[in-house]
Amino acid sequence: MDPFITPAALAAIAHFIAGHVVLALVVTAATITLAGLMEWFEAREQILDDNKDALAISIGSMINNNQYVEIPGLFKGKTGSNRVVQAIYDKKQNKIIDMRAIVANKVEPQIAQAHAQKGLVVYTR
Repeated sequence: MDPFITPAALAAIAHFIAGHVVLALVVTAATITLAGLMEWFEAREQILDDNKDALAISIGSMINNNQYVEIPGLFKGKTGSNRVVQAIYDKKQNKIIDMRAIVANKVEPQIAQAHAQKGLVVYTR
């Protein structure tokens, strides 16, 4: 699986998320953890198995109060200094298959470091 996502695709993802806020589930957590992210992806493993173009991704909109990706409206009214959108993205169709947003006051260092590099993280097997 080629994990490369073009800047245009990333913009499309952010646009989709901004345009579909009503469909987004926003979860409040004590801490954003790798185990928590992986649990959500594992619950959707069949989607990833059935669709070779599907990627498991997360976009950090705010990690440790540093802005990385602007996702307008999604976190309106939610408090917490760390925000991550987790999604299954079909790179061929350029669309989100499933997603959730997470807000927390803490984030595991491994997650923060991964999102600090580019904002977008692709999870591979």
